[in-house]
Amino acid sequence: MEERDSKREELKGRILRVSIEAFAKDGIKPVTMDKIASSLCISKRTLYEVYEDKEALLEDCFRLLNSEKQARLKSMYENCDNVLTFLYELYKMHMNEIQTVNPRLYDDIVKYPKLQEMIKCESAERNKTADQFFARGVEQGLFLPEINYGLLRLVNEVVHEGFMKDNSKLKEFSMEESFRTMFFINVRGICTEKGRMLFDSLFLNK
Repeated sequence: MEERDSKREELKGRILRVSIEAFAKDGIKPVTMDKIASSLCISKRTLYEVYEDKEALLEDCFRLLNSEKQARLKSMYENCDNVLTFLYELYKMHMNEIQTVNPRLYDDIVKYPKLQEMIKCESAERNKTADQFFARGVEQGLFLPEINYGLLRLVNEVVHEGFMKDNSKLKEFSMEESFRTMFFINVRGICTEKGRMLFDSLFLNK
């Protein structure tokens, strides 16, 4: 029994890794359960014994990626001297993701309501620590104390939700340019003079 469970978990791990790579490379729609099974050299029946449908597989893929990402962010945060150094590392991580993920993936997500809701809930969980993060930036003299950071967070949530539902108006711009523009406005815009100097040294002078 234990050996069978172990083999099932091993297979599940293989399925997730192969699926994550395929979704990142091609987007969601072109990646079928048949293709995943073929890539793993297993039967379609075996695949469906582990995942009942593509959406269940997608949810587990994003759940795994989110778990790994949160662990990485926690490690980054604990090893950074200040909030801007952390944001610089976060910026590089996101830019790398954007450059290695097919933009079609983000377009395809809108067709999976359960997945969208899961991503929204996970984002809400992360936002619970946002106020502490902004407070730390204020304490370090890098963020302006006059800003309503709760409002800023809500505005960004609305913008992000709107982007997830319809990003057609941004098609003429690359994902990198869109992310860079919003990131710079949101971060440099809340910096004190000390913060702007550090921001420029990290983001603009390299």
